[in-house]
Amino acid sequence: MKLSFLLFLILSGTLLKSNAQQDSVVIPDPDEFQRHSHFYIGAPFINFNATHYPHLRQAFKSQGIGYSAVQFNTIASFGGALQRGRYKLGAEAIYGLPGSDTKKPTKVTGSYIAYSLNAGYAVIFERNRQYFINIGVGRVESTVSVYSTDTPQTLAFNNLLSAPIVGQSPALVHKNTFLEVSLERTIRPTRPVSLNPVFRIGYRLGINTVPWKTDNNISLTNAPVDRIHQVFVQSIFVISKSHKRKLKF
Repeated sequence: MKLSFLLFLILSGTLLKSNAQQDSVVIPDPDEFQRHSHFYIGAPFINFNATHYPHLRQAFKSQGIGYSAVQFNTIASFGGALQRGRYKLGAEAIYGLPGSDTKKPTKVTGSYIAYSLNAGYAVIFERNRQYFINIGVGRVESTVSVYSTDTPQTLAFNNLLSAPIVGQSPALVHKNTFLEVSLERTIRPTRPVSLNPVFRIGYRLGINTVPWKTDNNISLTNAPVDRIHQVFVQSIFVISKSHKRKLKF
């Protein structure tokens, strides 16, 4: 009796071990999934862009205001996309956090908000990775502020609308429609719900030149005219909901 029970335990353990080993080596097949819903999240301080406004820089330079040729911002972003096979259609919202250009007596800060629609095609579509070429169109609103750090001034709060402010410009605003192209690398989803890293690098170019304006009712004369030139690098995450292919009978 004891011998039979011992043999039963040994046989059961062997079968369980064999099944566990078989299950552990089963690799999900990404081809089981035909459609995907993606949600992208990009945190600041690990995502950056470099923006160039040549005519604004020239106008600042003529007034002795330091403004470098390339402006850097750290960015936060979120977006979504629908993918079917190699094709992808998505939308994204981006916020460029305020960045300071210089520590000189005259300080320049800049930020922006952008929205875009894009379509992508996976030029590399392998088991564990996929590379997309994305092309999109969007709208960006950039804001630039200039003020002097060595001109201290006291202003009565009750006189905000009547007292002149020396050494500080109104916020300058530039709204531009742009075209966008990017290369995106990510991992093909292999489960119903997955979290994967995404790396994206791209370029935005304004489709036309637009004059700089203010964010209030002040009219500017001889304002510089620019189009956006922007390079961006994103290291973000994507949460994917995947849907299996429908079986054909």
